[in-house]
Amino acid sequence: MERMVAMSFGLAALLGAIGGVVFTPMISTQFDVGLAMTLNGFAAAIIGGMGNIRGAIVGGMVNGVLQSLSTAFISSVSGVEIKPKG
Repeated sequence: MERMVAMSFGLAALLGAIGGVVFTPMISTQFDVGLAMTLNGFAAAIIGGMGNIRGAIVGGMVNGVLQSLSTAFISSVSGVEIKPKG
């Protein structure tokens, strides 16, 4: 069990490093570059339940739909155009 935890931690670190190498040339690098993605992932995990993969997927879908609907609603009511980053 301990070996599996170490291997999963290592794989997560490897994927994070590869993501950083691929993502960094596309944007300017700052200390808080992944903050929005981290908060969205954390919200999805909380909505879906900690430790539940299917719940996290459903939580991510719910989070994405709510963000899209709230962006459309807020921009249509206030008249302010909200453009996604990127």
